[in-house]
Amino acid sequence: QKLLRGDIFGVEKYFSWGADARVVRVSRSGQRGDVLAAAERYASAFSVSPRIVSAYCAAVDEMIANALYDAPIDAEGRHRYAHLPRNEEAALGEGEEVVVKFCCDGARLGVSITDPFGSVTRGRVLDYLARCYRRDHDQIDEKPGGAGIGLYCTFNALSHFILNIAPARKTEVIGLLALEPSYRRLVERGKSFNIFVAR
Repeated sequence: QKLLRGDIFGVEKYFSWGADARVVRVSRSGQRGDVLAAAERYASAFSVSPRIVSAYCAAVDEMIANALYDAPIDAEGRHRYAHLPRNEEAALGEGEEVVVKFCCDGARLGVSITDPFGSVTRGRVLDYLARCYRRDHDQIDEKPGGAGIGLYCTFNALSHFILNIAPARKTEVIGLLALEPSYRRLVERGKSFNIFVAR
């Protein structure tokens, strides 16, 4: 669907028709706790392993933090909040809210987080992941904000990690977890990672 129709956005494309979906809108970092509580309630309702719920919430937490701190840019393209520690308040302006969508069809549990900035780049994502897998001296990014390993941790928490990017317009990050009967079965599964960039 994504390639044939030219529409790369939408977590629904990864689920069967009629999948249960919930939407939460976020405009400031002080709402992160509410989002995490909603994620835990949503995932727990499907009677999955508590460790799978924990992995899901960890991924949601990192993804929402990235959308609030790393994604926002000003008119000159400068990152507004990336320098802030994650415990300091970051607030978005009118029309800049982040959209969080939880989705499940009984076989997969997913989340998508969409921001209206489109500031992430394919090269930056691949660079962060490559540095983390190299485990070299530059694995951790020494900067005032995030440590540079959040993307890596998010990827490791998920079965399938997808980034959809419309440069300077929108970024959608999607995380999927296979609903296995145990966390061990989940860990033993292979992982996949995709990046789609709108032309």
